[in-house]
Amino acid sequence: MKITVETIIPAPVATVWSAYTSPDDIKQWNTASDDWHTTQAILNNFAKHVAARR
Repeated sequence: MKITVETIIPAPVATVWSAYTSPDDIKQWNTASDDWHTTQAILNNFAKHVAARR
């Protein structure tokens, strides 16, 4: 099964890419809900986001 999610973000590409690939930024936006937080973000050839419930 293939799932595609698209969105339009009203910001420069460089700003969006930085937020998507910066571990510190990822920890700010990668949440499922208000009671979840990302404990670490590890980047290599493929982005890997780790989330944990509070």
